Amino acid sequence: MNKSENTLPVLDAQLISTQETIDLNHNNYTFFVVLEGKFELSHDADRFILKTGDVYFMDHMPAGRGNIYAKSCLLMVSFAPEFMSQYIPAYPFRFLVNSCCFPEESYDNLIRLLMDISLHFFTDTPNHYFIMSLSYELLHELDKNFTVMAEEHVVSSHKHSDRIRAIASFVNKNYSLNITQSDMARHLYVSPQHCSRFFRQHFQMTFLEYLNYVRLQHALGQLQYSDLSITQIAFQNGFPNLYSFNRVFRQYKHTTPNEYRKRYIASQRAAIKPVAQNQDPDTSLQSLKHYEQLLGLLAPTAENAFHSEVLPLSTIPSHRAFPACASILNIGLLSDCLMYQFHVQVADLQSRLHFQYVRFHGILDDTVISQVPQTDKYNFQHADTLLDYFLELKLTPFIEIGNKPKRLSFALSPLADFIGADEGMPYTRNLEKLQPFLKHCIHRYGIQVVETWYFEIWMDFDQYFDTDRPEDALPLYIDHYGQCLKTIKALAPKAQVGGPGFNTVASFSILNELLKRLSMENLPMDFISAYLYPYEVGKNMPNKKKVCAETILIGPEQILERRVRSLISTLQRLSFQNKRLFITEYHFSVSPRNHMNDSCFQAAFILKTLLENEESIAGFGYFRSLDISSNYTDAVAPLYGGSGLITKDGINKPSYYAYYFLNSMKGRLLEKGDGYLLVQTSQNCYSLLLYYYLHPASEYLLNSKTYPPMAGLKNIFPNAKEKHYHITIDHMDLSQYIARHRFLNKDCGSVFDAWLALNATPHLSGADIAYLKNVCVPHQTISILEAVNQRLSFSVKLIPHEIRLIEITPAVEI
Repeated sequence: MNKSENTLPVLDAQLISTQETIDLNHNNYTFFVVLEGKFELSHDADRFILKTGDVYFMDHMPAGRGNIYAKSCLLMVSFAPEFMSQYIPAYPFRFLVNSCCFPEESYDNLIRLLMDISLHFFTDTPNHYFIMSLSYELLHELDKNFTVMAEEHVVSSHKHSDRIRAIASFVNKNYSLNITQSDMARHLYVSPQHCSRFFRQHFQMTFLEYLNYVRLQHALGQLQYSDLSITQIAFQNGFPNLYSFNRVFRQYKHTTPNEYRKRYIASQRAAIKPVAQNQDPDTSLQSLKHYEQLLGLLAPTAENAFHSEVLPLSTIPSHRAFPACASILNIGLLSDCLMYQFHVQVADLQSRLHFQYVRFHGILDDTVISQVPQTDKYNFQHADTLLDYFLELKLTPFIEIGNKPKRLSFALSPLADFIGADEGMPYTRNLEKLQPFLKHCIHRYGIQVVETWYFEIWMDFDQYFDTDRPEDALPLYIDHYGQCLKTIKALAPKAQVGGPGFNTVASFSILNELLKRLSMENLPMDFISAYLYPYEVGKNMPNKKKVCAETILIGPEQILERRVRSLISTLQRLSFQNKRLFITEYHFSVSPRNHMNDSCFQAAFILKTLLENEESIAGFGYFRSLDISSNYTDAVAPLYGGSGLITKDGINKPSYYAYYFLNSMKGRLLEKGDGYLLVQTSQNCYSLLLYYYLHPASEYLLNSKTYPPMAGLKNIFPNAKEKHYHITIDHMDLSQYIARHRFLNKDCGSVFDAWLALNATPHLSGADIAYLKNVCVPHQTISILEAVNQRLSFSVKLIPHEIRLIEITPAVEI
């Protein structure tokens, strides 16, 4: 059954249950899963016999042969080279899946994903987005659990594997740019000489040779699967000219790019197709469901109810401190802060989380700065009250200049915030107040204070979402930015002026074009700002209502990390890499009526987003810091899915504790990876932060405009297993330590789950609120750890979306 014409990532899926020999002579990326019986696989000099439950992955398969035994059933899933070649790890790493040689690994999740993909592939009308989502989930599983170093090419020890991975990751992200060995050395915090020695010792080649090798691997895919000219391929993959590309190509392939492309096309035409007697689609569907039950893949059993992971850590410090990345307190519409309850909650948050900036919009609105009737004077009383308050709290104003539609500030519909459901006001509205406001602030606070402020000149979302040619809307913003820049710099030259609050859901070509035009107009930006949401917008969107209703999806797990990389790449390409980049808004959902915002899921999401991207970002701003900012007439219950860190009644939500734990991680960075962060806070004192993030199921991602009921959140995380860590920390100087564990999960500390335990009663008394405030705190345990040969060893269990802070300090004898 072949559906390659549908541009699915899955090129073919076959369920073969007859005894026969099949030829394997094609260039697809293929998984073999033995559902029953035996399958003998031979290629090159290797021969494997796979048995029931075994799985094997062949990447870019050479000629080979497979023998299917009698009374056996084999599932073959082939992925299109055009899809897989984009995500195959950079040399010297590769995907290794071979359960008959490495039976100690856990393959259940990988097999389950392959069977889910096949189930949907066998349907009459396969859902493209659903299969795409499962395919990305499969890639994440491969990247996380089945990426190994190609030992035949690399001479290395375990202690250097992290640095080798960092090198491979850096080059794979930046190979298309004009990077040098000095750039690589700066990224690793080492000298160019040390970097050169490291490459020769562990890669057995120079940096330039390795860079050209990676560039060549990417170019090969374009030669095989694109119609681009040889010159275009050379430049797109970082080669400085066609001569350099041809020279490197001859060095590795002993032919020219043009001859290689011709031979590849000819070989594809002559390729032998796998000959196998497939079951028909309906029978395949029933057979797969039968084997899912037979192999125990429908639900976790006692034997596979948890993931196990070894976490080897070390106290050898890096050359940088862990930054205060969660530095922006977003309060939304400034006029809301005139309410007393706002004052109380902002002060409470700041006293415990110590933000650096307070970001708001609407400073020029009539509700904040009003004109004195029948004069050209303005009344700044409200603005003074709020700015005095922020400065007293040691918060630097981060002022968004623009006219956001009010429904962007308090929309109740799921996606109105994201798209902009109301018509925005003209850029020029209230702009005449900017100069008098700045003069007043300079007079009141002094030029030295005002020049520490940030001014973010906002670009209307609809300018580039609701038009066939978004670049045509750029002149309006450029003119507006120029006016603001001129006004601010004339009065406060050192004040930071930037923007545009670019929504990364849109095409990055818009940002690229905007920054190029600003440079041409000699309108510099002191910093760049962007918004980070996991939404994906369909390409066919004839009007804005169509976008809201049908073409918004939640993207795959790594979508935010990929968008940050795209931001960095865009800035580097335009020589903006020295500008500070702020993510002034980020969140999983812009809806203030989604109970995922109240749950432990949001805490794990925050830590994952910040820790994966903190190296590149000057500061992050959580979309809404206070639930009270969306406390409208429908908000009767104490929890209503608000976007903030604390509820309207001042109860700390799990998202608050993500920030609280992160605020405790101040010190020298030691180790960071998927789900963990280790820092040294002072001499012989360490903090280890763990989080267990699970991405929602595909069914939720494809229907993100609706939200599950309060008690149904668990249903969107079907593969929720415990995670068991065995942790070792080396180079510990003392013999005995105290470990204080503080952790929060659905069973302890979560206000959402505690409220559900109270039957989700919408009307709570003051005593009920006080009870929730007292019980909704992280649980704490204390243990004594003995260091053996300067190594601490201990085990930790986490349930899905749990966050845990472990503070390790010397044990003091009394």
